[in-house]
Amino acid sequence: MFSTLLPGLRSREIILGSASPRREEILRKLGLPFRVVTSQFAEDLDKANYRSRPADYAVENAYCKGTSVCEQLNGQPGSKVVIACDTVVYCDGKIYEKPSDAQDAYQMISELNDKEHDVFTGIVLLETGANEVKVVAKFSVATKVHLGHLTEDIISAYIATAEPFDKAGGYGIQGAGATLIKEIHGDFYNVMGLPLYALAQNLLLVYGDK
Repeated sequence: MFSTLLPGLRSREIILGSASPRREEILRKLGLPFRVVTSQFAEDLDKANYRSRPADYAVENAYCKGTSVCEQLNGQPGSKVVIACDTVVYCDGKIYEKPSDAQDAYQMISELNDKEHDVFTGIVLLETGANEVKVVAKFSVATKVHLGHLTEDIISAYIATAEPFDKAGGYGIQGAGATLIKEIHGDFYNVMGLPLYALAQNLLLVYGDK
């Protein structure tokens, strides 16, 4: 469907700058061809500078990931559009990314236990070609998630599935982690890592018929 609505993309290759299989799965719903190029960005921004600005933190991470991908594409022929993303969880003034190990995952989930928190995804669209890089869109999406009351046994059993380790906040809404979630307000796909509606609207704005 979207291939007919986005004439501005016909001459450009779409690059997903993420190794996340969930983002790849979501992006396929647009019906547009793309390939994956993984960012080499170290994701080492100082969270202390973004304590009250989690959305800005996610967008800046996405921008740094996107520029890393553009550097890898430098010298390749043709014009490309890079979709770069970053997702974080925010609760009580603290930014949560992926847990480093089981202990870290346990602490994260315990701190989110029986609380409403926010999931922010920052997205940056960049065009690269002819040794030039241009940002064409920057935006973020927020979704409110409320975990239910989780016992220590439930948290430990969930961590034993190994599902938490590549997910911001230590849980995934699309897998066994769905059993931990009491309610959600906002874009489901945003919690998975790629807010599809907002992405589609921004692509239409930039590459649709003017």
